[in-house]
Amino acid sequence: MAQGSIMLQVSVIQDIAGPVTSIPPVTVMAFHFLSFDKTTVREITAEKTGGILAGGSNMPIGYSGSPFAVLRLFLRGGEEVFFLAPSHVSSPQFEAGFAILEIEELGVTSIGSNEMNLSRLIGGHAYLDEVE
Repeated sequence: MAQGSIMLQVSVIQDIAGPVTSIPPVTVMAFHFLSFDKTTVREITAEKTGGILAGGSNMPIGYSGSPFAVLRLFLRGGEEVFFLAPSHVSSPQFEAGFAILEIEELGVTSIGSNEMNLSRLIGGHAYLDEVE
C-alpha cells in the first residue's frame, strides 16, 4: 500500500578537539522501505555548518560549500536509479521498493606538520511521494 509523503532526514556532528594533522571523512545514511507503488522524488538537499581551521593563524579552509548527497531508489527487478543533490524538481515516477539517502563529506590530511581543528554539522533530506 502506498505510503503518501515520506521524508528521509539525517544529520551528524563531527567535532575533533585539535590540533590534529588528519581529519577522517564522514558518511551517514538513512533508508526507508517502499511498497513498489509509484514513487516520485520531490526534493534532495544537503547542508554543512562549520568546517576546518588550519595553520597557526587558524585560517578557515574548505573544498566545498556543501557535502555530497545521493539518493538511490532500488526498483523492481533490482535496478538502481541515482539522484544527486541539490534538486528541487520532481522526478518521473518509479516503482521502487527501497530508498537510501547518503551524505558524505571528504576527509583531509595536512602536508607536513600543519595542524587543524574541526567542528562541522553535516545533514540532508529527501522528500518522496508514493501513490498507488
